[in-house]
Amino acid sequence: MFRAVSTGKSSFTGGKDGRPVIVAAPGPTLEELKYSERAFRDKMLLLTDPLVARHRDELEADRPTTLTAEQYKQLQGYRQDLRDWPESQYFPLVEHRPESPPWLAEQL
Repeated sequence: MFRAVSTGKSSFTGGKDGRPVIVAAPGPTLEELKYSERAFRDKMLLLTDPLVARHRDELEADRPTTLTAEQYKQLQGYRQDLRDWPESQYFPLVEHRPESPPWLAEQL
């Protein structure tokens, strides 16, 4: 009984006879989910800021760019999707997060 509670997926409550019973722990509230997903969004914007700055610096210095023009376009599209996401009808569902470009993880 204590092992089930120690996983954090259940908790105790009083049963009809006053004895403790195990029940499923409540999930996060909608506000907690929104907070968490906004934090994720903000983190991804911060993590990608240096990529944008580097690309712009390379262009201004008339140097070869680390990102291709297509990658930069995808990056900016992803960043805009992150900004727009809280207004989406599916926010804050994790499975509906904006999808990052497949190459992004290796650049971070």
